[in-house]
Amino acid sequence: MSRTLTTCMLLALMVIGCPENDDIVDIADYGLQRYDALTDIGAGDTGGTGDTDAPKDTDKDEGGTTDPPDTDGTCESAGDCQFLSEDADPCESPVCNDEGKCVLEQAADGAVCNDDDACTNTECKNGTCVKTSDVECQDDGNVCTAEVCNKTSGCQTIDKTGGACDDGDPCTEGDKCFQGACAPGVPACGLGTEDQPADSCATLKALNPAAVSAPYWIKIAGGQMQVYCDMSFAGGGWIRVAALVGETAVCVLDGLGVAGDLLKEPATTTILPPAQVSKMPFDAKELLVTTQAGHAVLKSNHAEWSWAKVATGEINSSNLAQYSVQASVNDGPFQAVESVPVSAATKGPALLGWQLEGGAKYGLFLGTGAQVTGNFLQDATCNASPNKGMYLGNLFMSNSWGIGGSIFIR
Repeated sequence: MSRTLTTCMLLALMVIGCPENDDIVDIADYGLQRYDALTDIGAGDTGGTGDTDAPKDTDKDEGGTTDPPDTDGTCESAGDCQFLSEDADPCESPVCNDEGKCVLEQAADGAVCNDDDACTNTECKNGTCVKTSDVECQDDGNVCTAEVCNKTSGCQTIDKTGGACDDGDPCTEGDKCFQGACAPGVPACGLGTEDQPADSCATLKALNPAAVSAPYWIKIAGGQMQVYCDMSFAGGGWIRVAALVGETAVCVLDGLGVAGDLLKEPATTTILPPAQVSKMPFDAKELLVTTQAGHAVLKSNHAEWSWAKVATGEINSSNLAQYSVQASVNDGPFQAVESVPVSAATKGPALLGWQLEGGAKYGLFLGTGAQVTGNFLQDATCNASPNKGMYLGNLFMSNSWGIGGSIFIR
């Protein structure tokens, strides 16, 4: 029977009902069941041949691959339960229980957990990750840096550029931090003070050409000391190490008087011990002798040239030339000096003392006498004689004894 006929019969039955006579044809006689007919009616007929469409494969995607089945929660080990990790709290972990089921197990109280904040210390409590304390970043001891905590990266050091600090120099104020270090502020005290001693009197003069002659603090070997700096003679920058008055008989210059008297102006008779003077800067290796009549500068590059050897008499008028000493009188040109020989009429060489131009002119002599007069008297007791203080020589057109003056080095 065709599908069209079957359809018509069914519709007729639905409309007119079933006639109560023997003429009714039983649908079963035609080999059809009601279920078959309804199913046949519901099937599509695209070509009229009675073929039905094939059912769709719902287990395949468009590429033909099979989707993995959803887990049913059964397991053999904790590794089968990792799908629960996405929903787990920091204090829960997926496990496979004794029944073979995946469950989330609560961590014990005190267990370490992570709340995704690098600046907190945390632990589990009743299944919840709670903060126990803040992370303390260790101070590096630098006032120009700060240790801070970043929630993502943890402790880090940052500089405090612009912050106040102390560079340790009492002669600066307003020090500020710059790129993690303390930069000095503006000068708060002048160079040459006790808080900021200068390298030398010469340094003071070079840095401040207008500096006046006065006491200043300078650096010496092993410390610092207050000295009198002369800033006027021969370019300035001289350290006064001795002062004499005309009434003083001097045999050697190895210490006399009170050191503090050299800071006065005018200074009284005082001679610093050679050991103390040897700690002072002597970079230019120059010696200055000043008097009321004029001044002279002596200099030498000889390795043994020093105030200590002059003060103790090791370098004297008889051997001055051996040390390649040159002299300048009243800022005149430097000339090589000649030694003054010791004659039978003298008792020994004088401190300093020299001659220029073939002996025609004599320089300054220090001591109780001088060879040129024949009255030189220098013995262990430093016996006095009429010839005391300094002898000017004839460089200053004087030939006078008993002259006072000062001795400087630089």
